[in-house]
Amino acid sequence: ATREGWQLDPDVVRVDRDELLGRGGFVEGFRGKYLSSEVAVKVVRFRRSSTAPGAVDGFVSEVSLLTKLHHPNVVMIMGVVAEALPNGDRTVQIVTELMGKGSLRDIIDSEEWNASTCFLLRLATDAGRGLAFLHGRTPSVVHCDVKSPNVLVSDDWHGKVSGAPRSPATVFSPSSHSLTSPLPRRLWPLAAAGSQRHAKAGRESGA
Repeated sequence: ATREGWQLDPDVVRVDRDELLGRGGFVEGFRGKYLSSEVAVKVVRFRRSSTAPGAVDGFVSEVSLLTKLHHPNVVMIMGVVAEALPNGDRTVQIVTELMGKGSLRDIIDSEEWNASTCFLLRLATDAGRGLAFLHGRTPSVVHCDVKSPNVLVSDDWHGKVSGAPRSPATVFSPSSHSLTSPLPRRLWPLAAAGSQRHAKAGRESGA
């Protein structure tokens, strides 16, 4: 079968399971390598016993749309690896650029950095630019969970809007490319706008 541009060859994506970046629900984040690049890999596990029919395909379809979003202040998703496990479970690996300084929340809480208010405002401004890009798309892309843990910081100290469907419990509506259940923390709470609920979420977030 022909491989779509966002479908990555599993043989060129290496997950370093000794380098855990974070864990929550059905998701684990690791450092990894894609070809010769250092990346972050979010590994989402779908259990056969509790996954609705079509949920995995809907999840992958939604993430594939997000691979088309390219902006200096939006974390880049490079592609997806979807695999079936021998026990009938499935995993989806979301490969993104690696943000070496963690999140805006990490920096605010850190005793090591002692960041100035001016610097934190610059990171917030970076995030605002990313949100303006997303909202200016046609159709608009609405970030449903704007907060400091979802603003990641690069090695050169630029802020980027982040997020990603976190949980196999998230239900997708492929016909409208919209998420139809509440969205999560940290990995990718982005959705193509297609409902009044999404528009309301964007207004309430202050985005």
